[in-house]
Amino acid sequence: MIESPARFGKYEVCALLGQGAMGQVYLCHDPVIDRQVAVKILHPHILADRHADEMRNRFRREARAAARCQHPNIVTVYDVGDHEGRDYIVMEYVQGEELRFFLERGERLGDAERLYIVREVLEALGFAHARGVVHRDVKPANIILTDEGGVKVADFGVARIDRSDLTQAGSLMGTPTYMAPEGLRGEPVGPSGDLYSVGMVLFELVTGRRPAPEHIHSGRVGE
Repeated sequence: MIESPARFGKYEVCALLGQGAMGQVYLCHDPVIDRQVAVKILHPHILADRHADEMRNRFRREARAAARCQHPNIVTVYDVGDHEGRDYIVMEYVQGEELRFFLERGERLGDAERLYIVREVLEALGFAHARGVVHRDVKPANIILTDEGGVKVADFGVARIDRSDLTQAGSLMGTPTYMAPEGLRGEPVGPSGDLYSVGMVLFELVTGRRPAPEHIHSGRVGE
């Protein structure tokens, strides 16, 4: 178990909010402007991996991609840096719940609520696509229903900025259950791939079930 640090740079750590494949997310306090922020920190073990440079570049690319997308439906990025060899990204702290938890409880939404969520997600993606940014990992875990009744898209962790050569053909980036077939085959994914993923999310919102395994198999993962 990784012990939580007392601070990262000027940011004072308050609590661990969660962790994923690439890093941990902490609730922190910015003492300079006196506000709560979410700080995502790259896992230490990633830096020891033989692909450490690629992972670090991907982490920094997340910050650059999100920073280009200042929109009410996108989690805002405030800062990026490193502290004692560990990279971090400072984001807006959003009070709310991931859509995935709502779905896991088996709760159902009315048609108007479903359409509202999808419309807000599409607003966020349309804004990002117009700036050359593709999310590549749209899924319920990256859609936050805020306490104020809003919707925000989070985690551009595998986002691809147009003309970037860091993502190569043949690499699988994203979550297979919601991924477009071209992404499953390791081919480049454009804005249409994000729209496909939104369709998969809508399918789950309407039926209460995740997309069937046949969707994944049709992408011929591993071939």
